[in-house]
Amino acid sequence: MQQALLNTYKSQMGLYAPYYIRKQGKLQLLQLESFYDYTQPGKGDWYIQSLASGSVWLEPYFGAATNTLLAGFGTPFYRLNPKTKTKIPSGVVFANYSLDGLKNLMNSLKLGKTGYGFILSKKGTFIYSPMEDWVKEQKTIFQIISQGYKPEKLRVPAQKALKGAKIEMDFENPLTGQSSWIFFEPIPTTGWTLSAVFVQDEILLNTKSLHHKLLLINLQIISFFFFLFILIFRAYKGRVPSLWAVSSSTSVVLLVGIGFIWYLQISEYKIEQKNNIVLLKKAGLNKFLQSRKSENPKDSPLYIPTGVFVQSL
Repeated sequence: MQQALLNTYKSQMGLYAPYYIRKQGKLQLLQLESFYDYTQPGKGDWYIQSLASGSVWLEPYFGAATNTLLAGFGTPFYRLNPKTKTKIPSGVVFANYSLDGLKNLMNSLKLGKTGYGFILSKKGTFIYSPMEDWVKEQKTIFQIISQGYKPEKLRVPAQKALKGAKIEMDFENPLTGQSSWIFFEPIPTTGWTLSAVFVQDEILLNTKSLHHKLLLINLQIISFFFFLFILIFRAYKGRVPSLWAVSSSTSVVLLVGIGFIWYLQISEYKIEQKNNIVLLKKAGLNKFLQSRKSENPKDSPLYIPTGVFVQSL
C-alpha cells in the first residue's frame, strides 16, 4: 500500500506532500512536490478530484514501475474557520492499493472449466480479466465489444451495467453456436462492476447427474409404496381382493412415476457429454490454463509460440 498526505497549507511552504511507499516490509518516504505540481489539472487527479468531490475512488491504472494494477482512494480533511464556523479544505489523504489480490479472488470463483469473470471500472476499463493484456493496455469493454459479433447486442447492456443496473442476458457464440449467460452486478462501495460469463453447455451438463439421482429416488419411492400397499391391504395372505387393491394402487404410483420420468426427459437439454473441453474464446482458454496451473502449481504450463492461430475447429 502507498500513502500520500497533504498537510495544512503554510504561507512559507507552497506544496507539501509526503509520499510513503512500502517496499519489502519497509517504509520509504518521497516528497511528491519535488517531482511534479499535483495541483495542475491532468497531473494530480487524486488531489483535485478528492477536493472537488470528497471521498472518491479514482480510475484504476497500471503502474509501470510496480508492474501491478493500482487503485487509488482519496479523501479530503478540513479545518474549522473560527469566525464563520465553516469547514475549509486543508488537504487530502490518499492511498494506492495493489489489486493483485483480485486475481486470486476471481480465480477462486467456480464458473465452470471455461467460464470466467471480469471487473470493470466506472468508465468500463478492465480492472481484472483472464486476458491480462486488456488490463495492462487499459482497454475498455466497449473496445472489445466493437471487435466482436453483433456489438450492438452487448453495448447497451454494458452501458446500463456501468450505471449501476443488474443485467442478466443470453449470448450466442457465432463460431460454435453455443450459448452463454452473462451477468453484470454492481459493486456499490467502489462503483465498479463485476461480471461473470457461464457457458450454458457446461452448466447443463451438471444437471445430467442430478437427473440420474432423481430417477433413482423415483424408483425407490415406487418400491416403497409397493411394499407399503402389501402391508396395508394384507396381500401376503393371498386374498384376491387384497391382490387387486395392491395392483391398482401400484399402477397409480407407477403412472405418476412414469409421468415424472417423461417430465425429466422433456425438460432435459439434449447434450452429448464429451471427454474434451470446448474452448470458445481466448479468455476461456486463459481461464482454463489458470485453473490447471492452480491444480498443479509445481508444473507450470509451457507456452510454445507456433505462429499458428486457430480461429475455430
